[in-house]
Amino acid sequence: MAAADSNTELAASSVVRQSDQQVAADLDGEVAMMSIENGEYYVLDPVASRTWELIEKPTKVADLCAKLVDEYDIEIADCQRDVLQFLGQMHRKGLIDVEAS
Repeated sequence: MAAADSNTELAASSVVRQSDQQVAADLDGEVAMMSIENGEYYVLDPVASRTWELIEKPTKVADLCAKLVDEYDIEIADCQRDVLQFLGQMHRKGLIDVEAS
């Protein structure tokens, strides 16, 4: 999947996946990663870590949110808002690839 530029607007119909420009490892339920591109280090909380796990392969944001709603006590609208915000941050840092919707 070709990466869209960092200004791509994320939507429920966007398809996202982990970028190849990072190295990640599971540390007891939390993901720690380092961006190859910018040399920054990140640690994700358990919910963000689960989100990261679910986008190992290309995944539509709507499908990702449906899975998270099944697993966590959250309303779909809140989930979509939070996931789109998280994915937007990850995209701006070059940690995910986005296929424009």
